[in-house]
Amino acid sequence: MPLRPPVQDIRLGALSMVASAALFAAMGTQVGPFIYAGPVFAGFLDWWIWSSLPDALFVLGAGLVVLAPVLMLRRSALPAAALVEA
Repeated sequence: MPLRPPVQDIRLGALSMVASAALFAAMGTQVGPFIYAGPVFAGFLDWWIWSSLPDALFVLGAGLVVLAPVLMLRRSALPAAALVEA
């Protein structure tokens, strides 16, 4: 009997391919801060699956990783005149 992969694995592979295509199409300066979100999601999954609470240093780093793209997006939403004055 041939082995067939579970449906979840196929969906995860398709999602991975779409995400990599989106990262390839976007500019590196826009995508850069979001790439660092992987460890934040890994820490969340660690807590969710194994009930392992993160330490204070991880929480601080995760906060910085979440804050950086937010600040970047807010800065890109400012009008050009506001950026010149800043």
